[in-house]
Amino acid sequence: MKFTWGWGIALFLMGFMAYILSMVFQAQKVQTDLYAEDYYAQEVNFQQTLDAKARALVYKDSISVEQSAEGIKIKFPEALAGQTNTEVNLYRANNAQLDLNFKSPQNNFILIDKANLIKGNYQLKIKWEANNESFLVEKNFYY
Repeated sequence: MKFTWGWGIALFLMGFMAYILSMVFQAQKVQTDLYAEDYYAQEVNFQQTLDAKARALVYKDSISVEQSAEGIKIKFPEALAGQTNTEVNLYRANNAQLDLNFKSPQNNFILIDKANLIKGNYQLKIKWEANNESFLVEKNFYY
């Protein structure tokens, strides 16, 4: 059997199809998490989110994230001490199972045990309401 240009084209097409199929199988193994389950509803209320961020700019620098041997300590300003409707979310972009949620800190801080954290980038979101207005502070950090 002679190797002709017809055989070359056939081998090229078979190799290309094998490459495409391997990429399809590799893509199926990749974990894909949504940013949020209700992202359409969040998009509708995006202006309220922007307004809440603007109102909370005063508090952004007074919220600190400190890393220690025990884990992460998030300190809040005195203005948040009496708030009972505070939500604290640690969002992990690459894995939704690593997200952490907390409600109303008892003191002016939350201590997150290092056993609950995996090294990587986190986004801290703190939401609260006062005087019928909502506030939102977002900070990024690496643990």
